[in-house]
Amino acid sequence: MATVQHPHHAPPGTAIRPDGMPAGRGGRYALWLALLVLAGAGVAYAIEHRPRGTDTETVVRVAPEPLPPEPAVVPELAPTPVVAPEPPPEPPVPFDEPEVTSREPDRDGDPDDGLADSLTAADIKAGIAKVRFKIERCIERSDARGTVRIKVKVSPSGRPSTVSVVETPDRLLGTCIAREVKNAKFAKTRMGVTFTFPFGP
Repeated sequence: MATVQHPHHAPPGTAIRPDGMPAGRGGRYALWLALLVLAGAGVAYAIEHRPRGTDTETVVRVAPEPLPPEPAVVPELAPTPVVAPEPPPEPPVPFDEPEVTSREPDRDGDPDDGLADSLTAADIKAGIAKVRFKIERCIERSDARGTVRIKVKVSPSGRPSTVSVVETPDRLLGTCIAREVKNAKFAKTRMGVTFTFPFGP
């Protein structure tokens, strides 16, 4: 191989190859070039396959501090109403105890007919007992509770001539009992009688 002196790149006396490279350094130049190519390829590969988001800033989300709890609202308590004590109950009225208010003489009666002058308490109870089950039915059908007083006027024939409600906790209950008492039948007497009879539960 002929050597040519290159006046710019080789010192005097250095052999020059036909491609212009110094004969003694060609291998090293080729090695450096190969290393540069490999380094560039490695950088390009690293850039292409780098993880996403590595070139962005990391955003750290900080949770806001919890707000202090609102103070509990205590409802105002309504004042306790003052309830007046109930009056003591009235003493119960004796049941089935008639109160005879008057006796009327029978002007047409015969004093020797053997009849009693008037009805006794036992006679009145006996007459009421004949319609007792009907009166109890009136009481059972009503939701009212209390005493019902019925005023009855019985003629000497033993039939009630007048029946009226004196006291009742419920109008329908008093009317029902008065209707049944109207159908009662008492013993005959020479004198008529008027009495008030209490009914209760």
